Amino acid sequence: MPEIRESQHFLILRKAVVRFALLFIICAALGLLVERIILQDTVLQMRVEAQKQMGSLRVAIERVLNNNVQRVQGLVGYVIDSPDVSQESYSNVASFLIGKDNTLIRNIALSKDLIVTHIHPVEGNESSLGLDYRQDRVQWPVVQQSIEQNKIILAGPLELEQGGLGLIARYPIYRDNVEGQPQDLWGIASLVIDYPRFLDEIQISQYSQTYNIALFGRDASGMSGPPFWGTMADMPKAPIDVDVYVPGGKWVIRAAPKGGWPGVSSKVWYIVATSIFVFGVGCAVILGSVRFEVAMVKSARELELSRNDAERARMQAEQANRAKSLFLANMSHELRTPLNAIIGFSEIMSHELMGKIGNERYKAYAMDIYNSSNHLMEVLSDILDITRIESGDLELNETVIAPNYLVETALRLISDPLEKKAVKLEVAVPDALPNITVDARLMRQVLVNTIQNAIKYTHPNTTISITAHAPEQGGVAFCVLDHGPGIPSEDLERILEPFIQIRPTAEVTFEGAGLGLPIAKKLMEVHGGRLNIDSVVGQWTRVTLTIPPSRIVA
Repeated sequence: MPEIRESQHFLILRKAVVRFALLFIICAALGLLVERIILQDTVLQMRVEAQKQMGSLRVAIERVLNNNVQRVQGLVGYVIDSPDVSQESYSNVASFLIGKDNTLIRNIALSKDLIVTHIHPVEGNESSLGLDYRQDRVQWPVVQQSIEQNKIILAGPLELEQGGLGLIARYPIYRDNVEGQPQDLWGIASLVIDYPRFLDEIQISQYSQTYNIALFGRDASGMSGPPFWGTMADMPKAPIDVDVYVPGGKWVIRAAPKGGWPGVSSKVWYIVATSIFVFGVGCAVILGSVRFEVAMVKSARELELSRNDAERARMQAEQANRAKSLFLANMSHELRTPLNAIIGFSEIMSHELMGKIGNERYKAYAMDIYNSSNHLMEVLSDILDITRIESGDLELNETVIAPNYLVETALRLISDPLEKKAVKLEVAVPDALPNITVDARLMRQVLVNTIQNAIKYTHPNTTISITAHAPEQGGVAFCVLDHGPGIPSEDLERILEPFIQIRPTAEVTFEGAGLGLPIAKKLMEVHGGRLNIDSVVGQWTRVTLTIPPSRIVA
């Protein structure tokens, strides 16, 4: 029946654990799914916003470039009509094309036969006059590409001959020729845009406060090569790309929010709280079902417990009866022996069987009566002592005492048994041991009980050793070693139970009630210490009494 009940409880518990696990998985999965959907929507909205912002930047770039680069087309038309233009006429036309308030255009130049011949303004740009593009390894590839494709190509940003960085828009100029014949290249018209001012004009620094931005497409080449503005070192993953169409090709804006795209949505804590709430409600439902299932088997369990209680009560009654029988058997023996002596010797003396009172034999009988009465008193005192200890009525009268003095006073109480048994004592208690705080009377009783037990069971004409030392873990330990028959290992615990005697005692006159060591053990426990027994059958038995470190006087 207990196995069936345990199986039922285990089945209920297993089902509950499975339900809890499934509930947790469902709540976690739904929470993760909702979080993922919201996060994807959040990231999508942020990417749309980033596209919008970078689209605004793209419009600004294209607007600024187109508004300025288209001016060079007007200069091309003028040169085609007047190929031999003078510097003065050229300056007037160029000044008109640039305008008064334009601060972005650094200069507009003409390069007849690919050599810079005209430039406006001249001031600050003198170093560019006479530049032969065919000899400039940096600029010639882009110039050659513009000639071959016959279109405007935006070059740069690059280092200018006159210093600084600039964007250069170049447009090839061809002379009119006979129809059907190839056109003759007159030269190149170019316009230089100040690169730092261009960046200020498109306000890229404002966008870079929110986004990590990199511009690709040096010389209008798209994504080829490294960025010419910004860096990819701090660029988060999955950036957006926006194409910017510039004269002759395109640039690419690559951007991502500073700190990257969010890893969790802004609603994550609401989702977690909701999942926990749902999980808690589910747990309550599961617990309710568990309680219901447990209630289903509770009545059977209570019936089983009632039967067990009845059986346990019966067994306790039998055990109590056996304990009573054992106690009565021990007590009948312990009390009958001294009482028989008292009765027998009293009868001899009362009937003067050994002659008139005054015979020396009567003195010996009177002493036997006295000793028997003392032994009877000791048995009764032991019974009362262990009863007081077990009832908790024992109070300690603590005093500070030296270990060697405690042993010395205890030995004074057992001189007679030593002489009768012809047992020698070897005492080794160092004077250097620290004082202890104990109930001196009770600790003396512990030592007396232990030593008397050793005397009782040791062989005549042998030696009992009494030593004391300070263990490594602290405190003080007393050891009593006798050379009696020893105690089997399986009986070491039983020997400390009241009224239990293990070792043979045929040669002992008064066997005792079996309370000496149990009383000593309980008195040691009252002091917070312990009593341990080690023994080798046929050789020796050692009882160790350990006083705890808390009772050492510093």
